[in-house]
Amino acid sequence: MQKKAAIIIPVYNEASNLKILIPNIFQFNKNVITYIVDDNSVDNTQQVIFSLMKKFQINYLKRKAKLGRGTAVMHGFREAFKNNYRFKSN
Repeated sequence: MQKKAAIIIPVYNEASNLKILIPNIFQFNKNVITYIVDDNSVDNTQQVIFSLMKKFQINYLKRKAKLGRGTAVMHGFREAFKNNYRFKSN
């Protein structure tokens, strides 16, 4: 059995974009798992993510402060590594 690919998505106030992005990701590749790292959004990003979690395989990581995109990506990588995903580059 092939392991799913992990996709790290850092977000800050991206509610409207997530409604489009997440269904498109899973439309083209169902063999993925997403790690959405929310950098303490102040819009309704969290509610949108909770709604999407009912349909798609999403791991939601909510941060307590806005710490930036780079550290959000690293946070996602750490979580993926904990679940035995490994980085691969071509």
